[in-house]
Amino acid sequence: MKRTTPGKFNKRAHASLLAACMAAVILLVIFQPASAHTEGKMQLSAEPAGPFKMTVFSSPDPAVTGDIHIAALIFVADDARPVLDADVLVTVEPVDGEGPSQESQAVQGYSENKLLFEAIIDVSAPGLYEVSIAVEDADGQSGQASFELEVSPDEGFNWLYIIPVIIVVLIVVVPIVFRMSRRGTSQV
Repeated sequence: MKRTTPGKFNKRAHASLLAACMAAVILLVIFQPASAHTEGKMQLSAEPAGPFKMTVFSSPDPAVTGDIHIAALIFVADDARPVLDADVLVTVEPVDGEGPSQESQAVQGYSENKLLFEAIIDVSAPGLYEVSIAVEDADGQSGQASFELEVSPDEGFNWLYIIPVIIVVLIVVVPIVFRMSRRGTSQV
């Protein structure tokens, strides 16, 4: 076993560590969980809704068929106090009237931000949809806001995820193969 002196750079260990780190990054990018949690696209920003204002996010961005995650921050319009105790209903319906509308009760607690009301709705067909968020607080005050959301067909695997793989190959594998080929020619 070859020992290295303290402070001497061990290239093989460095290459192995770099390859492991890059593999971990690739796995995290490819297999990341789908969630909005204020990620995604801001659809409404402090939009008036009766006595309230709403800031609403949707995810994924761009929206594709499958699960659409809606996250709403609702606050009192007069003093910007967050609304914590309310019934919040998210409705998604096709603008052209073709197909059924869907509803989901938005709840708190899905994310680290406990001020968000969140709902997940499965949209099975591409098209233009109207997303409405209706809120009624404990005092009976209510409001509603809405926005249009273009949903595209899910194309499946995003080939942009291959870019990190190519980078790993260029940074890690090619230099290793190059060094191995040089060693092979210098021994002849």
